[in-house]
Amino acid sequence: MNKQLTVFVASLVVLFGAGIFAWKQWIGAAGVSASASHAAAAPRSEDGVMAAYRLLEKANREGDGELLLSLQTHEATAGMTDAQRSAFPKRFPPDPGLHYVPLAAGASGSHGAVIARIEGSTRATGKYESVKLVLEDGSWKVDRESFDDSPLDARGLYALLPPEDGAFARAGSPWAAVPYSVSNTQFFKESELDWKMKATRDESFLYVRFEAKSLLPAPGTEMYKDKAHPESPVDTGVPPPPVMKIKLDEAGAGTTHNEEFSFQASDVLRTRATFDKIGKANSNRFFVVYALSLRSTSDATILDTNTDDTVAQMVAVNDRFFDLKIPLKSLGVEGNKSAITLQEANSFAKILPYQVAKFAPQ
Repeated sequence: MNKQLTVFVASLVVLFGAGIFAWKQWIGAAGVSASASHAAAAPRSEDGVMAAYRLLEKANREGDGELLLSLQTHEATAGMTDAQRSAFPKRFPPDPGLHYVPLAAGASGSHGAVIARIEGSTRATGKYESVKLVLEDGSWKVDRESFDDSPLDARGLYALLPPEDGAFARAGSPWAAVPYSVSNTQFFKESELDWKMKATRDESFLYVRFEAKSLLPAPGTEMYKDKAHPESPVDTGVPPPPVMKIKLDEAGAGTTHNEEFSFQASDVLRTRATFDKIGKANSNRFFVVYALSLRSTSDATILDTNTDDTVAQMVAVNDRFFDLKIPLKSLGVEGNKSAITLQEANSFAKILPYQVAKFAPQ
């Protein structure tokens, strides 16, 4: 995936509606957070999650800025002045044809999630959305909305509500014991091999580690334009890891599933505007985040997450290492029943096919 496509990964996490967009530009915040304080009847159940989601739909459909503002988290509203709070409802137009069609919903402890299709909207930023919810002050609140024009796979619910850590994570993620992939040195020079890879799995997750030759910028590091070439886009200098395929083989069946999966790890630049005293954007700053996307054979999105995700962290970057976690249930895998092979999507691969071994605690 090239840099343009990695930016597309980040663009999935966007703002819904002109009113929300204008407000977030005004206060310089990234992402949407909403509270469901009115939906406390069953706050720890799927019913409570759906009640919160319906309130979000109602606020967007009716253009009820006061309701939407009352649904915001403490964090989202902390930076707002009294004038901004007063003006917000006036900046939020209705979308009367809007209808949310839930495809999957669930709750686990203090986390909830909904995957839905969006119909009838005149200003939606995508045809599908995934929503993460958390409990705050005893009621459900929307932690993040992500939008996409492409279909979302219902198995993405297991990525939004991932399982408890498996044996590998509980053992402290002992990567030193996991073997590296084999590089294709027959057709590539050492200087052309940007990444090494290793992977393992336990009863909960598929774990993948890409290792770079040099230090990677830490998540949140600010990136600057090249002063010698100010017209050029800001570049993190991180070479993109290869797009990988996941192939499953049922234990003892000897035949590979018809469906495959692909995943892409990437660096993404997040733009934050700076504002003058009257709230007008006057410049941009750029910060690096790292993202993971998982897609089905039909190119439906199952997982899109990044290092800014505070609810379910499945991407981590430290030193030279780019670590990924993929819930096995998002692949339709239960425990250790299927063999897993990773191989590059590019037929002219730098990383040769890799058989993922089951983690065995020492």
